[in-house]
Amino acid sequence: MARHATIYLSDIHYFMFIVRRQSLCAKFSSSSVHPLIHAKHIPTHFEPLLVIAHVHISPGPGINISGGQYALRTEVQKIRKEFKANKKKFRDENYLRAWLLPRTRAISSFLGREHWELFNQVEDDQIYEIKKLENQFRDDVVKRLEELGWEDDIRFASGREWLKLVFQRRSLTDRIWNNLYPKLQNLLETARIYRLKYLPEWRKEVIIELWTRKHLELRTQVAVHHRHMPIALNPASVRLVPPVSEALSWECIKQVIDAASTNPRICSTHLKTSCRLVGKWEVIHPLVEAWRRNVESKLAGRLRGDKVFESDLARSTNQTWISGQPVSQDLDVLLRADSVFQFSDNIVRYFPGDFLEISSTPVQELANTPVALLSSIEEARPFVLARKLAKSLLRYLGYPNATHLGLNARGERFVCGACVDHDSQFAIAYDWKELHFIWAAKRQRVVRSGWVKLRELTEDAQKYTLKNWRPSLNKPWLHYKDKYLCLRCPQYVPSNLEYVMAHIQQSHYVVIPQTHWDYENYEVYLRQSLEAVYTYVKN
Repeated sequence: MARHATIYLSDIHYFMFIVRRQSLCAKFSSSSVHPLIHAKHIPTHFEPLLVIAHVHISPGPGINISGGQYALRTEVQKIRKEFKANKKKFRDENYLRAWLLPRTRAISSFLGREHWELFNQVEDDQIYEIKKLENQFRDDVVKRLEELGWEDDIRFASGREWLKLVFQRRSLTDRIWNNLYPKLQNLLETARIYRLKYLPEWRKEVIIELWTRKHLELRTQVAVHHRHMPIALNPASVRLVPPVSEALSWECIKQVIDAASTNPRICSTHLKTSCRLVGKWEVIHPLVEAWRRNVESKLAGRLRGDKVFESDLARSTNQTWISGQPVSQDLDVLLRADSVFQFSDNIVRYFPGDFLEISSTPVQELANTPVALLSSIEEARPFVLARKLAKSLLRYLGYPNATHLGLNARGERFVCGACVDHDSQFAIAYDWKELHFIWAAKRQRVVRSGWVKLRELTEDAQKYTLKNWRPSLNKPWLHYKDKYLCLRCPQYVPSNLEYVMAHIQQSHYVVIPQTHWDYENYEVYLRQSLEAVYTYVKN
């Protein structure tokens, strides 16, 4: 059987010849330097001066090169020699252009000849027949594998060994199949492990990426702007987004994900899949909002079922505004600082921060997406004792309708009164969530033995607040009474009224300082610092 090999000689004397495979292969294998040079080894500026074409080389004993784009090595060497000899002359652009023009025209003229087109067609026909035979072999192999139940795993089998086994230039016979199948089976078992492990993670990543890309429209986070604070604190989650399992049950998402899942190159279709989901956002967004309203209604309903708080919740409807708009009544209830939930572990839980699934996706940008954990929603129930404690604390602070978003955003700003009474020189600052447990722990000492729940809570408090006691440098609880603060100096130290008035007159040139404008009672100032305005995150 003859093979086509395209060889080109110097001075534009090119010809095509047909050689038998044995003679061509013998020449290649016996020579220490191949007469052909691969295109990837040819300098780019040499290419217009050469005829580079595909050379088909059949595999065989002693053959160490494969088919591909080649040119004659002697032609490359000749051009390199001429470039070296004319190095100085080529600095003249006109001389270089005059030297290149006839040579590039000769190459273009030759490539345009009819016989060259004919040779290309013959070569293309050969390649087509080879590919046709390989594809038929592949189709026959796939058919047999599907009959054996490997249809889902075939799409994930890849690699050089797999391609070598399924693309062969022969017909598939029973004898060949019996020898081939054990080799394919090992590769398919590896592909199955990959499919079962990676595919669910990929689906999850695509869904969470959609929520992340649309977080501005979903309004999942708010910025907390406290009074007397020059900048907003870190954003806080305000609403949940559906879990992956819920989103995959929606037909508009399921169709897109399933179509991409059948592609063996899932990574290459990831961007296309994400874009298709974004394109269906007008259909997906209403489904997200319906799911949210249902969850928020369910959780708020459980809180409203507590008769102790029924009147408080009724009076506080629509107290929370975000970006100038009131939130829904259900969300308003859930964001209250005394709307405390618990799971089976007797730990204070707030919506939505404690109802989130911890994302295992490696993409850092997805880590803060508030994806709901369904088990938390089903398990959550009102934490009555913690709610009573929170209600008392809020009344003492003067903000009975405060949100846990604003209080938690202040960080470790709260000091337990019982701790201060015990030792006013040493105390620890807690965040709002931790403070519930400290109250419970201190009250447990004097509570009657019938309060079993409170004793249980004491143990949880110790687990929750594993911190070393440390002395407070400022000890603000010793200086609240009869102290004042200059409102014009953000870092001003509280002092007595006479000193503050003199400071404002001398430092800020205010003849008659005005209360609430130039200075403020320090205790009032601290209470005001808990006031907050909320805006949806815009970037």
